[in-house]
Amino acid sequence: MKLFLPGDSLADFMQQKIDRYRKKTKSPAITEEIKINAGIAQDRTGDLVSCVYGHCIFQSPNRFFVAPQRKYIGRAGDCVVGIVSSTTAEKYHVDIGCARNAVLPYLSFEAATKRKKTKIQIGALVYANVAEANPHLETELSCVDDDGKRSCYGELVGGMLLRCSAGFTRHLLSPESSILEKIGEKSHFETAVGLNGRVWVSADSTATTMEIMRTIKKEERKHSNAEGEREQAY
Repeated sequence: MKLFLPGDSLADFMQQKIDRYRKKTKSPAITEEIKINAGIAQDRTGDLVSCVYGHCIFQSPNRFFVAPQRKYIGRAGDCVVGIVSSTTAEKYHVDIGCARNAVLPYLSFEAATKRKKTKIQIGALVYANVAEANPHLETELSCVDDDGKRSCYGELVGGMLLRCSAGFTRHLLSPESSILEKIGEKSHFETAVGLNGRVWVSADSTATTMEIMRTIKKEERKHSNAEGEREQAY
């Protein structure tokens, strides 16, 4: 089942669903307007778009809504914050918020070899990218970029972990968001934003770290309220 992100057009999906329904039921063309419910809005061009990260649900004959996705589903290329839950002879098992753990091979680190492995303890946080995502197989992570370099990936030492909605973390990383930049004007800190709804924050002191986390949660509430108002406007 296809997942839609906030802002994704639903027009083609809706038309396909209605056409299949008509073909299956041998019903005539539907003359009534499409009825939209939660999770769907109309943009400035009149196109119907998703307001949340989730599945678009069709209710015959012409009603649609988008059900928010509660569990993160890995997508190739996503950056995620994971928690190492166990180890085997060749890989780490990492909790990234999916229905089942992802795997992070020992060789998926910069300069790693069979003799030289990066040692990470159970319970540690890691920032990684989704190398392979298949609904029928384990999601595979990597801590190197396309050039085999560490880049920003690897173990996250110290700091604190904040859980947010997946939609908000996508917003944090979007070009139009200046939330982290504005926080950085007041406080020096490091952060790793995962598209799986997790944000790691590390500052000079625990108090500063917690203040930054409170600010991010406050911004998340603002974002959620704005999305709700947008949805109700249509």
